[in-house]
Amino acid sequence: MTSLILDNKTLKNWPVITALVTPFRDGAVDLKALSFLLKKQQDQGCAALILGSTGEAFSLTADERASVLDLSISMDLRVPLVVGVTDCSYARVLDNIKQANQRNIQAILVSLPPYFRPGPAGQKEFFQSVLDHSEHPVILYNHPGRAGVVIDPSVVAALVGHPKLLAVKHSAPDRASLKLLRQQAPTVPVYLGDDALFFDYCSEGVVGLISVMANAWPGKTKAYVEGCMNGTITAPLDVFDGLEQAVNPLPIKGVLSLMYDIQPDVRLPLSFKDLSDKALLEKAIDYMANWTT
Repeated sequence: MTSLILDNKTLKNWPVITALVTPFRDGAVDLKALSFLLKKQQDQGCAALILGSTGEAFSLTADERASVLDLSISMDLRVPLVVGVTDCSYARVLDNIKQANQRNIQAILVSLPPYFRPGPAGQKEFFQSVLDHSEHPVILYNHPGRAGVVIDPSVVAALVGHPKLLAVKHSAPDRASLKLLRQQAPTVPVYLGDDALFFDYCSEGVVGLISVMANAWPGKTKAYVEGCMNGTITAPLDVFDGLEQAVNPLPIKGVLSLMYDIQPDVRLPLSFKDLSDKALLEKAIDYMANWTT
């Protein structure tokens, strides 16, 4: 079994971390479906991220959050478990870190809280505090579309050397920002956070992908990522018209509902009425069923 320790030496063993959905059934968290999805990740050798943005963590109550966390840990997975701790305030982030510190997980992931849009000084103080409070390795999540502001590369560079800094998940949709991050903090491992951009951006020295599509196709996503990184994949997957037609987790929950007995439920303000073309999801499923490296 590959070591579950996540550090600079072992990240190469986990080129895919799957940003798991939180399944709902009849308004409640569907722990049976979550267990099924976690087992799929384990069986195909992908690490798992729970309670992230794709997991609708902001829509969960404190009790639901704890139930997702405890169910995941109780499975004693043979793959690393990463826990999202992002929240809408600094104090709530620290509460989530305290909850994570009490559990046997391999890392946490955190972005800037939404709406605040802090400058570099505020960003550095926030992430410095997160790193100081966490007992687990930390992945910084750079997603200006959700946080409202990009993490300044100088902030990451200033945090280099902190023993808890593990990696950056980079979801800014431009190559220049990725290049700048790699230039200013070249020793910090970077995971891309956008399935559709991986083929084009993987040559920028990234270690892998934190993936949404791997909810449905963990083994094939891992093969795709490894193939892109070693140069044996020569074209991107033809699934992203379907998987990128609405904000996550709408498309991937639609896919899971078509492939498995998992209800396609989300919580407001998300709505499946914003998923415009179910046929594109069916096309993606057919494509992936026949895709090989």
